[in-house]
Amino acid sequence: MERNSKVYQAYVRILHEELIPAMGCTEPIAIAYAAAKAREVLGRLPGQVWLGVSNNIIKNVKSVIVPNTGGMKGIEAAAAAGIVGGQAGRALEVISEVTEEQKAEMRRFLESTPIQVEAVDYGQIFDITVRLAAGEETAAVRIAQSSGWPPGRRPPPSASPSTTPTSSTSKRTARSCWTCRWRNPGPPAATRAAPPPGTAWPAGTF
Repeated sequence: MERNSKVYQAYVRILHEELIPAMGCTEPIAIAYAAAKAREVLGRLPGQVWLGVSNNIIKNVKSVIVPNTGGMKGIEAAAAAGIVGGQAGRALEVISEVTEEQKAEMRRFLESTPIQVEAVDYGQIFDITVRLAAGEETAAVRIAQSSGWPPGRRPPPSASPSTTPTSSTSKRTARSCWTCRWRNPGPPAATRAAPPPGTAWPAGTF
């Protein structure tokens, strides 16, 4: 096939749409990316972390070593890597440039910060939501095949208007990233106890 042929160029365009450079397995890196993006939107380290992930994500991440973490495994490690050492602008290469100091900070973050992981089912095989809280501020990011926020998990009316896609991880599969940030009503979110597994966060938090 000639490189200047229309068929060849069509294949190249499809590959540019479908293939994105990634470091490590896609699912843990996607969690790290979502966490890094949420940290970027929040603007500081969180005091509380909540992750809502589909069963397929849990299956593919729970026992996987996350690259550039010094051998840490699982969903919590992927989130911590993104929050502490991630560069959201690098997308799926989000943790490709992590320092030894950041690796040590990741472990301290895991030991000192409440991280809740919840299985969610909104009919999407690929579905990741990361919610970070620091004091009275909250930021949330969702990466999924569907559009917008799932029913019952929409940000409160006070959320910033950036609830439309801010970046797309794949045009053809319509996996997109939504972000928003808001101020929590009542006591700071970091002082609230996380709800029991399977139950919703208090109204107005997420």
